[in-house]
Amino acid sequence: MPQSLLALFLKVRIGPRLIAGFLLVACGCAFLGYTALSALGELRVFQVNAGTNLVPSALALDKVRAGALRIQRGERTLIVVVKRNDERVIQMTRDNMDNGWKMIAEGIKAYEATPLVGKEAALWKDTTSAIADWKRDHEEILSHVDRREFEKAEDATIRELKTANRLNDLLQDVFANQAEIARDEDKQANSTYASARFTLFATIAACVAAANVTSDDSGHGSLCSRPSPRASLPPSGSG
Repeated sequence: MPQSLLALFLKVRIGPRLIAGFLLVACGCAFLGYTALSALGELRVFQVNAGTNLVPSALALDKVRAGALRIQRGERTLIVVVKRNDERVIQMTRDNMDNGWKMIAEGIKAYEATPLVGKEAALWKDTTSAIADWKRDHEEILSHVDRREFEKAEDATIRELKTANRLNDLLQDVFANQAEIARDEDKQANSTYASARFTLFATIAACVAAANVTSDDSGHGSLCSRPSPRASLPPSGSG
């Protein structure tokens, strides 16, 4: 505060200055409360997105990938056990592949229930297309196995590697996009916290400084510090 304004302010009586000081502190508290609520609101948005979007979508994608891997293992196992005519293992292998498709369906349903926008929506569209391509190759393998065309089935599993790898790569890209979103939100949350922390300390310092100024009674124009006019008169009865 400039010296001229400070001198003018100190000429005000102590009562109004104390009231002004309390009002300044009250305004500072209100400002801090508003700033804190705003920061908590932003952090709440990040928390909700993590709990209702990022984590559930990651679990859903992992379910899709786990189901695909179970089916791919089952294809190769099925060729071997059908050659051996092991009906017990054949049925177990087919059941495992059916469970793999159920996992994929559940994962797709759970993932598509989360918000899909921008880059994530484009990646997922490519992923669903890759699943359809890979499923056609899978059905070709099973058809050859059912006809006991084992050599053709083995050739089909080799061709399937292309669509299976494409599916795995796209799933990895979707995972990477989710991780990028999480990093961005973590960065924004840290920025919000740092801004709120700076505002807190700056407002506290301003309130303390304002309280010191308003309560300063160093004698600049205050009635309490002015000498009484009677103090300069000589005592009565003196010569």
